Amino acid sequence: MAGKIRADIIQGDTSLKLNVGETTIITVDATKYNIAQPLNVQSTMTVVGAATFTAVPTFSGGLGSITVTNATVSGNLTVEGDTTTVNVSTLAVEDKNIEIAKSSSPTDTLADGAGITIKGDSDKTFTWSNTTKCFTVNQGLDIEHVIETVTSNSTAINANTTINVLDGAVSHYTANVAANWTLNVRGNSSISLDSIMNANDSITIAYLATQLSSNTFYQSAMQIDGTSVTPKWQGGTAPSAGNATSIDLYSFTILKTAANTYTVLGSQTQYA
Repeated sequence: MAGKIRADIIQGDTSLKLNVGETTIITVDATKYNIAQPLNVQSTMTVVGAATFTAVPTFSGGLGSITVTNATVSGNLTVEGDTTTVNVSTLAVEDKNIEIAKSSSPTDTLADGAGITIKGDSDKTFTWSNTTKCFTVNQGLDIEHVIETVTSNSTAINANTTINVLDGAVSHYTANVAANWTLNVRGNSSISLDSIMNANDSITIAYLATQLSSNTFYQSAMQIDGTSVTPKWQGGTAPSAGNATSIDLYSFTILKTAANTYTVLGSQTQYA
């Protein structure tokens, strides 16, 4: 071992090498001994062989670098700094959950931009956007199958019916329609659709209107964020009635062309 132990102070060269395979044991009482003092900022610490720390090691400063061939930490390990670099071919994590953007008081604002970046000719990213309240993937996805949750609503469609796209893209109204209605599309009660869509973004929504009797009520108008829009309807003509004893499926593709400006393509299809 390079250097020598004198009382409770380790004195030696700027490089202290511990050959753990030779059963070298150093016990440090952290409440009485500051390991940062004898190993100054220019020093390095190299451990050859398997090293086991039976208590949580604390380095308060002055330790330039530590090189460990194999290490086992039986307690908790806390690493503080701006960047942690792991140079391995495979990173195996036994835990079932990984927390990113962790803080004592987490918020969506603090989480904005958090995610995973894969380095390549260009960055491949999977990140959370607080603006759109969605995860953003900047590459294509090869998905084997998609299962989408349908928002089931037992309340009848009324004169003013609102769909919150952040709650889901498909809604099923199971109660009998009692009157013609105006549809309003928005993000949710506090977030506008305009704020979560960029120009040239599109979104498709659909909802099922149930006609249990001879009534033929229908969607007579449409709004986005409370402002009227005029859809372009499949076949060139807007519906003038619903279909009795049927389920009418309304589908809309909304293309944002500029701020608060949209092209809306709509259709009404009878299922009986």
